[in-house]
Amino acid sequence: MKKTRSHLAVIAAVASLSFLAACSEGEDNAAAEMPAPAAETQPASPVAPDPVASEPTVDPVTSEELEADAQEAKEDAQEKADELRAEAAEAGDAIKEKAEELKDAADRKASEIGDAIKEGAAEADAAIQDKLGNGSSLMRQLPHLSSPILNLGLNVS
Repeated sequence: MKKTRSHLAVIAAVASLSFLAACSEGEDNAAAEMPAPAAETQPASPVAPDPVASEPTVDPVTSEELEADAQEAKEDAQEKADELRAEAAEAGDAIKEKAEELKDAADRKASEIGDAIKEGAAEADAAIQDKLGNGSSLMRQLPHLSSPILNLGLNVS
């Protein structure tokens, strides 16, 4: 869409400059062909007109020059567009790299959190088992109760 707009802008500029050049050429020819107005018998004004300020001369712009200018503008616009595309690609690559770094960091943190939860659950389970009396610390205090015969319900004394 931008490419179409820039083409239309260049075409409009060329057309308006061509029209302006054509109109100014027509006015120059018309002014040369028109006879001078008849002088009236009024007294002359004390201020004489400045010949420099009357009408500046402008070199007429040819269509070839306009086309060359339009082509140059088009090339400049294309170069700018290429530069912007390159900058956008570089920015996209930088964003991609940062996103990958963030993803890796999030994975590491999630793993650390999972490990911490597992450790906390194991500690809580051990504490609960100790409080209920089924924990291994009770067995360490009373080693004679850890006999396999006692676990089967047989009482051999």
